[in-house]
Amino acid sequence: MVGSPWVPVTDLAFMIHFVNETGPSLAFGVDGLKCWQSYIPQLAIEHVFVLHAIVATSALHQAADASLDPLSRDQFLEIARMRRIAALDLFIPALSRPSRELCDALITCNMLLSVMEFGWQSLDDGRVRKGGADESAATPTRITAFIRALKFCRGIALIQEDIGQWLFHGPLYCIWRQPDLDSLPDLSPNASRAFQNLVAQTDALRERSVSTGDLELQADVTAYKFELPRLHKVCKCMYEEDWQAHCLEWPVHMDARFDNMLQRGDQLALSMLAFWASCVSALSHRWWARPWSFSVLQEVQLQLPGVEIGFV
Repeated sequence: MVGSPWVPVTDLAFMIHFVNETGPSLAFGVDGLKCWQSYIPQLAIEHVFVLHAIVATSALHQAADASLDPLSRDQFLEIARMRRIAALDLFIPALSRPSRELCDALITCNMLLSVMEFGWQSLDDGRVRKGGADESAATPTRITAFIRALKFCRGIALIQEDIGQWLFHGPLYCIWRQPDLDSLPDLSPNASRAFQNLVAQTDALRERSVSTGDLELQADVTAYKFELPRLHKVCKCMYEEDWQAHCLEWPVHMDARFDNMLQRGDQLALSMLAFWASCVSALSHRWWARPWSFSVLQEVQLQLPGVEIGFV
């Protein structure tokens, strides 16, 4: 056990808010709801870094209330910032000793850290960003903020490599279980047209890489081809609420080369990011997903004028 089996009185209000409001906002399907409202709060009692992460996420969620006055909003943001730092201070050392006992706590904390990264983006109002990786810098573009959030998302994949044998046979399995893609609805006409456009661009680049012998381009094409079926899966999952959690599976398992391609503004990589943002826009009713998915689309359109991207 990490920490003490109790919750400070000052944190109870945040725990209650998490159980009643924040947890459900992160859940997909009945089983997921039970997990976020019951099992994950129990982890906070046993592991202090999970408690810090829950309080931080709850505070950030409450800061998203549009009816809040600026002072109250800033107070919630400060609590979220401080408790996020406290969670990281305990979480990072715990990563060096993964075990069956720590398995669910580690993955839960990393999921909450990832959600917070997207939540900060959704709360961005053009001021200095509180709680982010670089608090001294001005608010970044949505695309650079997304790239920064990838480090937390990919942390989930790294943890899975160490503890997967326990994770996929425990209470959190309901979050990570995989759908039968054949049973999911086909892509909408707009989504299908946008996806086929990505496929056609990839095929054209593959032919060019072969004819020119360009090894760098061939490596890029390999990265594109790795991402395409994963984007297709994400898009299909968005049509049924029980599987919409898989929207975050794309950044979690993103190839490192593709990450670099986004950073250097590669046209097709940005078009794929826009396709993913179009999928995630279906979650715009969730506080942590709005409105940045639409902002990503707008920014890609500005960077790629005249290029058809995303879908409605």
